[in-house]
Amino acid sequence: MLDLESRIAQLEHRVDGLIDALRSRDVIGQAKGVLISHDAADADAAFERLWELSRAADVEVVELASAFVAQVQARAPSCAQDRRAITEILDQLAVTVSASGPEPG
Repeated sequence: MLDLESRIAQLEHRVDGLIDALRSRDVIGQAKGVLISHDAADADAAFERLWELSRAADVEVVELASAFVAQVQARAPSCAQDRRAITEILDQLAVTVSASGPEPG
C-alpha cells in the first residue's frame, strides 16, 4: 500500500490534470461556438474543423483553439454589427422567455 504522502501526491497530480482538462474544454467550446455562429455548423463539424487545422499546423487542438479565441476577442470591437445582432437576439429571447412565465413545477 502506498504511504499517505505518495497517495496525496498522486491525487494532487490527478486534480491538476482535471483542472487542465476543464480549461481545455472551455477554450475548445468557445472556439466551437464561434465557428458554429460563423459557419452555421453543428458542434461536431466545428470540432472537426478545429481538429483538421490543428493537425495541419501540428499543434494541439487546445493551442489552436486558444489562439483562435484570442484573435477573435482582439477583433471584437470591430464587429459592432455582430454585437448588435446578438444583442437583438438576446433581447427577443428575454421578452419571449419572460412572456411565457416560469415553467410549471
